[in-house]
Amino acid sequence: MRQPYAKDRSMQKALTVMVGVLTLLIWCSSAQAQGVTTGNIAGTVTDETGGVVPGARVKLRDEGTNVVKETVANDSGGFVFLNLFLWRL
Repeated sequence: MRQPYAKDRSMQKALTVMVGVLTLLIWCSSAQAQGVTTGNIAGTVTDETGGVVPGARVKLRDEGTNVVKETVANDSGGFVFLNLFLWRL
């Protein structure tokens, strides 16, 4: 039985890397083709001293449509707006 040479092993490694890169490129291009239509915004409400403001009302207004979304900051001052439709890129 023939033992593989170092050259054969390096060719096999190179081929494996190339197949991996091609798979990644195809996967990325198909994800890009689907397009991104939603996004999220998250943050923390703080006062002038840097302290968090739990229970603060947070409003988000789309300047193009004047649609307003509201949420309330949690006990740590954190808030999040999920699944926001992206009109402009």
